[in-house]
Parts: sequence; structure tokens; C-alpha cells
Amino acid sequence: YSFDKSDVQEYGFKEIYNYNYLPQKAIKNRAECQQDLLYIASFDERLKLVFGLKQIFKPLKIKQKWVIVGKKTFFYRLRNLFSNKIKDLDFSTKRIEEKELHTLYDTSFAILDLVRKNQTGISFRVFEAMAFQKKIITNNASIKEYNFYNPNNICVINSNNPSVNKNFFESNYQALPPEIYQQYTIENWVEKVFLAD
Repeated sequence: YSFDKSDVQEYGFKEIYNYNYLPQKAIKNRAECQQDLLYIASFDERLKLVFGLKQIFKPLKIKQKWVIVGKKTFFYRLRNLFSNKIKDLDFSTKRIEEKELHTLYDTSFAILDLVRKNQTGISFRVFEAMAFQKKIITNNASIKEYNFYNPNNICVINSNNPSVNKNFFESNYQALPPEIYQQYTIENWVEKVFLAD
């Protein structure tokens, strides 16, 4: 099995998507959230895109939280101590604990999901956002092929020329139909992988 369609085609794997392992939370409107946008990811090549996106989001006047995690962040931060480009970024050398991660999700209106180079499969971040009923901004265009895709909830950006309309932050998340939500739960995933004929 693989969650990445390119691996399915290249190696003949069976296609499977990641799953939602969390209980569904209540929808929160923007006023109830501490930040409009959350990005949390490991320290890697996506950081360059983060710098560009920070500039894109600046005129929107939205509250943002950027968390970059990894052992190399200490030295990177030290080297760029006086650089404006790392302003407003939180660097952590320690892994974010699950409880803290869930608190960050819960207090955010939208979550930014940036895929790694050559990734086409949908990351766990999207399914975690689904459980917390949060909007998603992603550079993974393949998300449009899924039945949970709703342009009110999901904004797809082009990594080379990203843009986000402020209106995306001005409408609340629209709940998925229960049958679609159920399709992406861990229970359904287990049934498909282990109990299917």
C-alpha cells in the first residue's frame, strides 16, 4: 500500500490514503481562535517557501504562527540572528508533543500544509485538520481529486506563484457530510487494509 499516487503507478502498490485518528471537534469561528493561520513542520527545504508565503500573508493582516522543528534549527537561528526573514518564526530543537500540537490546532482558524518535493499523497496534517474542522491551505494540488475537497475549506496554492484571497479567512469552515468524514477515519482504514477480501 502507498498513500502517494506516483508510488502506486511506479511500483504497482495498492492505493490507500492516510486516515483521521482523532475524534471530531466542534467548529470554531475565527473570533474564537488565537491565530488565523498555523504552520508547523520540520526544518527542511520548505523553509524557502515559508519566507515567500510570509510576505504573501502580510497584506492580509492575519494572525500567524510559524513553528519550525528540528535539531538544526538552533544553528540556523544563530546564523540568521539579525535577519528579518526569521522574524516571527518559532524554532524548536525538540519535537512538539501531541498534546501541544492538538492545542495549536484547536486554537487556529486555518492550517498551512506544505508538501515535500515530489509528494502527491495527502499528508496526515490534512486529516488532522479534518478532525479539528479547520480550513487548509496547501500546495498539494492532488487534494482536489478527493471527495472531501471544498474550496470554502481548502485553498490550493501554486508553490511558484502563491496567492491567497483574504475572503478565505472570512467564511467559517463548512462541516463535511458524515458519510464522507467516516470514510477517512482510522476505523474505516483498518477495515479496508486488514478486513477487506
